[in-house]
Order: sequence, then structure tokens, then C-alpha cells
Amino acid sequence: MNRKELEKNIGQFFKLRPIPLRVEADGTQLPPLDYAWRLDEVQDKLARIRLRNISTHHTVELESDNVQERRSPNFLLLRCQLILRSTGIEIEPIAKGSPIGVLKVTDRFVSLKYVDQAGITARLTDEGYSLRWSKAEEEATRIDLEGWQYVEEVAPDGSMVHFKVRDEAVGYLVLLKKPRVPTA
Repeated sequence: MNRKELEKNIGQFFKLRPIPLRVEADGTQLPPLDYAWRLDEVQDKLARIRLRNISTHHTVELESDNVQERRSPNFLLLRCQLILRSTGIEIEPIAKGSPIGVLKVTDRFVSLKYVDQAGITARLTDEGYSLRWSKAEEEATRIDLEGWQYVEEVAPDGSMVHFKVRDEAVGYLVLLKKPRVPTA
């Protein structure tokens, strides 16, 4: 883990790979949810990072040996499996050589109303994001230069998707999010 690089990302939101498991009190495993985790702290002396799940409010400190690397646009690859329970987080190591299993993200073409009807807009707004539909020709600029991120969600079949709308004039629109900057 490059701590100096991560220090530049304090306050940023990341997706974790592997996706943390969710387990109920009775041991029942819940379907995966690809939560956003905020990097709250990078502790140089202790070689640890602190992450906070902004949806469940779980907080975890990971030592540097459990963090493999940061990948663009917003992923932290871990060397451990996080297990979210109502009582806290368990950390299990991943055996050396086991694949992390980064999910393939596919495009899901929907209507402009779909993300509102599915509750995605309300949930992400509550989590502190601004949302916008961006033209295909503006996608790289918004992602690479302006700090926008793809909205990635778990589809009913368990796959990861980006939301797009077909548009004859510009090809397509893609749904993007960006953490809102608090106003003073």
C-alpha cells in the first residue's frame, strides 16, 4: 500500500474489492451490496487506514498488509474479506494466490425516470452525492478531470452495472455521481 498516495485521497469514497459480505445475526448471508466507503484517516506511524461505510456506519481500521492497492477510478483492493454484521466487522485473510474477483461492470440501458423510480437518486442524494447525466463525449472529462464517478449498482441478477440512456443526438447519456461539497 502506498500510504503517501492514499493520504491524498482522505475524504474520498471507494468501492472495496472483494465486496464485503453481509451476514445477519442468525448467520444468513445477505445479497451483496457494493457500498461506498469513505477513507477517513491514513495513520503513518501505525501503518493503518480507517474506512467508514457511509450507508451502514460501520468503521474499520486496516493495517497496511490488508490493503493491496488503490485502483482508479475509485477502488481499494484488499488482501482480506470484510464481513459486515449488525454487531461490527470481522476481517478474514484471503489465502495467498486466491483471486480477488473484481466484478465486471456492464452498461444497463434504462429510461431517464428509472433511477428515480428505483430509489437510486434518493439514496445517493441522502448519502451525500450530487448526480448528473453526462453526454458520451463528456464522459472522460468528467471522470478523469472533474472528479465525477460512475454510479455502480448491483443489478437483481447480482451483476454490477452502470446506468446509461440511449440518445440519438449524442450516442448515450451516462449517470455520474460526485460527493457534494458542504456549503458554509
